[in-house]
Amino acid sequence: MEPHNKKRFKDDAVTGFHNNVRIVLPKIEGTKRNSSLTGSETHSLITSASSITPEMDDDSDLDEMALQEEDEDEERNGRKDGEDEPKQNVDDEYHLIKLSATAEKEIRQRAKQTLKKELTRLRYEAAAKRNETRRKFKVVIEDTRSQLIATRIEAEKVSIDRLEERAGKQQARIMQERAQRKKEEKGKEVEYGDRSKAHSEELASLRKIQAELDRARARRKHSLAAVLTTVNGKAKVANLLQHEVKRLERAEEVQKIIVELHSLGLTQAAIDLTHALQGKEDSEMEFRNQLHADQMKAKKKVSMLVESEIEKVRKECMAEMERKELERLEKERLEKEREEKERREREMAKLKKMARDMAMKKMFKESMFNTSVSRPFSFSYFPSLKK
Repeated sequence: MEPHNKKRFKDDAVTGFHNNVRIVLPKIEGTKRNSSLTGSETHSLITSASSITPEMDDDSDLDEMALQEEDEDEERNGRKDGEDEPKQNVDDEYHLIKLSATAEKEIRQRAKQTLKKELTRLRYEAAAKRNETRRKFKVVIEDTRSQLIATRIEAEKVSIDRLEERAGKQQARIMQERAQRKKEEKGKEVEYGDRSKAHSEELASLRKIQAELDRARARRKHSLAAVLTTVNGKAKVANLLQHEVKRLERAEEVQKIIVELHSLGLTQAAIDLTHALQGKEDSEMEFRNQLHADQMKAKKKVSMLVESEIEKVRKECMAEMERKELERLEKERLEKEREEKERREREMAKLKKMARDMAMKKMFKESMFNTSVSRPFSFSYFPSLKK
């Protein structure tokens, strides 16, 4: 071999070695692709391929080191992301507090409406119970008042009869005395003045008695018993009873009617009315206490409902935010994996292209070298380098 060819071979070898550094070279498939080469060229290609295997191993180690450095960079980035997570959590909690405040306001508004409806329902129920108690007491008063009216009618009738009887007796007595006096005066001489005086007294007594009789007859004519015999009279009595019943619903009026019942001898009716009045007052007091207790219970229930509803909304908001955070982290992880995969694919494609180019270049140079040192009769597609 000529000296300048040897020097060029060494330079090419050094150049090829330096060019293959930091490159992952795949297995050379020159034996399959270059089927048209001669036997010596094929032998030289196989020899050159086996001679660069250690260099390929070194390049693989370098590539693994590069990947390890990239993994370390990713871990450092992950630690930075982990340091940023507390700040993100603080922002999420602040957002949660704002959201809970808004939800709490809405919940309290709904609870206020619910409490209003509940209190209205309780008041209606208490009013219905109170009206039922008053209705029962009104029935008792009506029965008592009917007895009282009947007793009044009977007492009025007895009083009128007694008055009329007394007036009739007085009138009969005066008339008898007057007749007796006239008989006595026939046989005696009586002065005119004394006779006129006695006559005037008798007439005055008779007029007074007659007035009492007329008053008794008028009372009998316009009494309740007489009024009840006519249609209009019955209506008037019914209206009178209703008016008196409404008046008697007041406690002081009931006390008056109880006294009147006792005075008329209706002791049992007075006792029944007293018990009914006491029962009515006890029932109304019980209804008031029950209404107050129900109102307090409803307020407490609504307050507990508000707290439970607020806690429920907070948990739902927290779960929703955690779900969104997990979705965001998963999306970021998938995006990073995709970007990393694409970057690796680009790097590998670039490395493969560089390795193929270097292999083709080296094959070309070796072919040129083999052609230059082969015998003249050896066939080659490349021009000879001899001068």
